[in-house]
Amino acid sequence: MGLSQKRKRGSGNVKFIQLSENKRLLMAEGFTFAQTTPRHWYCSKKGKGCKARIFLNKEETEVVFFNNDHEHEPPVYRKFDSGYYVKISDIAHFKFIPTGKKNDLLMVEGYTFSQMNDGRNWYCSQRKEAGCKARIKRNIRTGALQFEYSIHKIPHYKFIPTGKKNDLLMVDGYTFSQMNDGRNWYCSQRQEAGCKARIKRNIRTGALQFEYSIHGHTPRKYYVTPEGKYFFFRA
Repeated sequence: MGLSQKRKRGSGNVKFIQLSENKRLLMAEGFTFAQTTPRHWYCSKKGKGCKARIFLNKEETEVVFFNNDHEHEPPVYRKFDSGYYVKISDIAHFKFIPTGKKNDLLMVEGYTFSQMNDGRNWYCSQRKEAGCKARIKRNIRTGALQFEYSIHKIPHYKFIPTGKKNDLLMVDGYTFSQMNDGRNWYCSQRQEAGCKARIKRNIRTGALQFEYSIHGHTPRKYYVTPEGKYFFFRA
């Protein structure tokens, strides 16, 4: 049932969803909020820095404050006949690739995963080669696929000189710009295309890992001169 709204920042319906008999969340435009105090509900990813929040009145019939600004994608839930909601996954698109062997490969966001013998667990195909820890678990009851660890280790990348203070980082044809802290790299089309793809550098080991690997656009076309200089073409 939707709640009436008195004061808000953002828009969209707010409703309770029941996960079990004793557990519920608030949902607004697909984003979920967990209760922290009797009237205050914060984004389920508060622990990762999201500041979105909803405040209700004492009777829980009206929204008195609504901030629905997020820096991440909403989770995916499915409502079953029991009336309870089950978190399906952050995996919107996937496909199976025939291998001609007993088990097929699973492809998600361009990465492939190999199935383990138990049928529940899928590990990144570059687990041994690159030491990648990305893995997916299959819910035997619902058949849903869920990330257990979604950050892929990046085995192949290169730096492109810009002639400025910081170089560009190129991964799979996409370029990333370095932030001033030296740890975070954001897609070069972050402002132009609203892309949220980003990479974090481990200061201790120097390893690069995706924090969010989905691009909502195609990579820019570029030309490389015989001297190794890159020229990018804007769409």
